[in-house]
Amino acid sequence: MLRAAVMNATHAAGHHGCTLVSRQLQELAAEAGITITAWVPLSLPVRQRDWSKFDLVIVNGEGTLHHDRAGAKAIAQLAPFLADVGVPAYLINSVYQGNSPSIAEGLKRFRGIWVRDSRSASEAKNHGLDVTIVPDLTLTWNVEARRGFGKRIVVIDSVDRDETAGLYEVSKHLNASFYSIMSRPPRIETFPDRNFGSRCKYQWRRASAWLRSPPQKARWRAQFPTFETFAAYLSNEAGLIVSGRFHALCLAIVLEVPFLAWPSNTHKMEGLLEDAQLSNRIISDRRSVAAKLGLEGMQSYAFSENELLNMRAYKFNARLGAEGMFKAIASGC
Repeated sequence: MLRAAVMNATHAAGHHGCTLVSRQLQELAAEAGITITAWVPLSLPVRQRDWSKFDLVIVNGEGTLHHDRAGAKAIAQLAPFLADVGVPAYLINSVYQGNSPSIAEGLKRFRGIWVRDSRSASEAKNHGLDVTIVPDLTLTWNVEARRGFGKRIVVIDSVDRDETAGLYEVSKHLNASFYSIMSRPPRIETFPDRNFGSRCKYQWRRASAWLRSPPQKARWRAQFPTFETFAAYLSNEAGLIVSGRFHALCLAIVLEVPFLAWPSNTHKMEGLLEDAQLSNRIISDRRSVAAKLGLEGMQSYAFSENELLNMRAYKFNARLGAEGMFKAIASGC
């Protein structure tokens, strides 16, 4: 088995979507003959590690590479560093939006780049990057879509504070359930002090939530402790998910629960739904959607047969593409 480190590891972030990404990454890598022997956060100084212990490095892009953010710059600097020390490195599962040409120059040193959607691919190619599209790894979760008889409208928060406030108001208007995709960051057994600060910060924010605005109070109190309880609730209780989170949208597709997508801080939702031929599920006029739900209820957003076919084809191709991606990485591209 090849030994790999995963950079930009988010498995200990206390985010149910990131939990599933990490699980699927590990599973698909193992199927291709790759063992993940280290999960490394992007904040860890790369020059302090002994990279000779790894046969390759996988960088999990997720939602980091956009608008020249600090994380985007860190990944762009990581690629030439690893190339110079002779460690094959691959960027996978990434958005790409609004970056300067200098970011692209750094990324060119990766041996392979896989982005999650056509919008990201178009921007990356305009910057001279050779990229392949493979949808988000959460969509490869091979779980039977066992829907219960959910009758609830479930609203999921956003990474953006103002958008979360808007989603919370929609939930109140519709008398819907409101939840966050976040939870308490787990303790890392092999390195218990690594995310100690994150766990302390989480506990403080949760404890002080009673002093915050109603949307932020709900953001920190209305949570599920584990990915399993979060996914089970959506599967069994939700008749419609109004999602401000990309990975809650992905879960809705995996579980085949009707959904509406509330755009986020990048084009990731729009890109996914355009590729899946489900772009009619993007909320463009928030007031009219809330009014329609109030008048007609969630049945007006039940899946059509064509939508189900498109969704299932998209999930099948996501799994196929991810398997091919890890095989290519294992073979050195």
